[in-house]
Amino acid sequence: FYDDLIEMYAGKFLDKMTEDEYIEACEFVNEHIYYVYPDDDHDLDSIHEKFRYLILKKGVDGVLVDPFNQLDKSQKPFQRDDQYLSEVFSQIKRFTLSHQISYNIIAHPNKPSNFDRDKPLPVPSYYDLNGGAMWANKMDNMFLFYKPYPNQPQFELHVGKNKKVQTGGGRQGDIIHGVYRWEDNRFYINNQNPLTDSEKTIKATYGQQIIDDVFKKIDDTDYLTTNGEDAPF
Repeated sequence: FYDDLIEMYAGKFLDKMTEDEYIEACEFVNEHIYYVYPDDDHDLDSIHEKFRYLILKKGVDGVLVDPFNQLDKSQKPFQRDDQYLSEVFSQIKRFTLSHQISYNIIAHPNKPSNFDRDKPLPVPSYYDLNGGAMWANKMDNMFLFYKPYPNQPQFELHVGKNKKVQTGGGRQGDIIHGVYRWEDNRFYINNQNPLTDSEKTIKATYGQQIIDDVFKKIDDTDYLTTNGEDAPF
């Protein structure tokens, strides 16, 4: 896990790094990233207990659950998936607001029933996740990462929902196209990637500039927001 993070940060495989590059990457990961994997319980309450400690003691301001599908479920007998998810997402929302953090979830869709390697995979939607539309009802933002052909570098990022369009990130239905370059562990949009900049201290601003430039090129004529623009809690 940590070797993967080091390679992501450096943009190089371990055997291609200099000693200085390896040390810099290790120091960054050690300072900014904490890996949470309880020995026993993997339910949401146990994960939140570990998150809370890191937030209060280490100043963590963002968490990521990956993948959501692997959490232990505390679903009641005869409770539907959408009812269970409604309770879980409300619990996550309260945790997020009470600790003033960014809470991110990665969820994998169900595998397509008819998979043909010679044809592109179907574009996923929140209906391909267990619980279906409850994801769209409860999430503030949803982005769908899609690779038509798993073994090829091209990808698409679909904006499934964006509660606050005015703050950036695109509008529902927007699609940006890019490629993933295996050799340097980077995603490229318009042949640009913020992490290739030698001055990593400005990577956040530079990255946002790239994304904003992409969305400016998308025509906003007759754009309509969805009825469920605001999360119902």
